[in-house]
Amino acid sequence: MLRGKKLDLVVSSLRMDCVAASALGIGRSKLKNYVASRNVYVNKQAISKAALEVNEGDEIDLTRSKEDDKVALSRFKVLTIDKDQTKKAKRRLSGIRYGSMTISRVDFDENYTQPED
Repeated sequence: MLRGKKLDLVVSSLRMDCVAASALGIGRSKLKNYVASRNVYVNKQAISKAALEVNEGDEIDLTRSKEDDKVALSRFKVLTIDKDQTKKAKRRLSGIRYGSMTISRVDFDENYTQPED
């Protein structure tokens, strides 16, 4: 079983890039580069737009390296999203951040899909 760290976040919006940047500790501009190179997956499907809104239960995977036999990635799973906004119109959510994970290239290719062009 995977072990992760539970995070409680306050984000300006539920856009995937905003949530993932906060949860995974990287800048939104760097995350947009990952999206452009099709290295960000939501529920194991590559995304081409950073503006995708996340929902409870969504898993955001960021592939950090792809080799012939393995793929290294970071994952954040959204557990809950508060229905109400904060006083400053932000959103609270909780989730689990899994550190660096490595999966076999075969498992990755079988379970993760690329969008059709």
